[in-house]
Amino acid sequence: MCGTIGATRRWRSFIPTILYSALYFTITLRLFLILVKKPVIMKDVAVAAGVSLMTVSYALRHHSSIPESTRRRIFKIAEDLGYTKSPLVSALMAHLRSQREVKNTPLIAYVCGYSDHRTMLANSFRRAYFEGAVARAESEGYRLELFFINDYSSRGGRRLSEVMRYRNVQGVIMGISPLNTAPVQLEWSAFASCVMGYSKNYKDLHNIDANSAQMLSLTLQRLKEKGYRRIGSLCGAFEDRRVEGVIKAAMAGYNHNRRVSERVPFEILPPHRWNAKYISHWTKQQALDSLIIQSHSPFHFLVGAGRKIPKELAVVTLERSTETILSGIDQRPRQVGAAAVDLIIYQLNQNLRGIPANRRTLLLDGAWIDGSTAPGC
Repeated sequence: MCGTIGATRRWRSFIPTILYSALYFTITLRLFLILVKKPVIMKDVAVAAGVSLMTVSYALRHHSSIPESTRRRIFKIAEDLGYTKSPLVSALMAHLRSQREVKNTPLIAYVCGYSDHRTMLANSFRRAYFEGAVARAESEGYRLELFFINDYSSRGGRRLSEVMRYRNVQGVIMGISPLNTAPVQLEWSAFASCVMGYSKNYKDLHNIDANSAQMLSLTLQRLKEKGYRRIGSLCGAFEDRRVEGVIKAAMAGYNHNRRVSERVPFEILPPHRWNAKYISHWTKQQALDSLIIQSHSPFHFLVGAGRKIPKELAVVTLERSTETILSGIDQRPRQVGAAAVDLIIYQLNQNLRGIPANRRTLLLDGAWIDGSTAPGC
């Protein structure tokens, strides 16, 4: 009897261990089932939507052959099911599509308002934008070619669109053009597109440009680090229009919370004041120890007026080219050109063409480069 009671007591002592083990096993099993749950695939979306697998594939890539209402319905079903694209599979399929044989290598048009190649490429910035775009296009298996608006002025955008479609143009980059260039009305629905720089003519297109506000902030920071305190800035009225007042707005923001003695004088010069006499007079009147400019012309004006740079006045530019001795900002124009091509290729891979529903603006930061015109106080 005592033996039976002892055995019973020993058996009961194992009950908590057994229960804990069973609970642990149950929790572990449930976690395992959650982790190995079959992911939702495109076929599941197709079954739920009652359409073919190809229709789902096209719809999720915004293909124009699928009606907008069907695309929205399929996107809603995919979202409800928890379907997500695999980035590796998407990249592989984009690569496979790019390897398919076509009659002509896909072409990206670089459209500008200058009269010819020589004029367009004469400016170092315009040349760097274009060269950066060409290099990136070639590295991605595309060709990039210049198109001049003036060559098609007789029939405007319609004729240019016809030529582009015949030439197998897939994407259009609206390059830097003169401020007075009239807009060209292309058949945008046929192309992926973007515009470089600030442009009042193409405000609905994706935009790529240098980050003017960041460049000004970095320039002010570097000048202060070098010991300059009476900093001024000026630009021509045409320069202000070209960047749509971004520098003016950034300067106003900088000055807003500064004491009067620390505020940076800023001058927008009309054409009759865009000369050596006035600029030299203004810098003396403001008692500046340093001057921020955009284009290099004011620097040449000051040197021509006999000002000793940088002994009398340090001069820095927000548009530093590789050929200059000026200190200032490298806008990295080749990277800006490459970024424009990247944006075109992204749209093509997603089958996105036409005027975008949600316009994007991509601003690339500049980098400070020390020259010989602002050594420090």
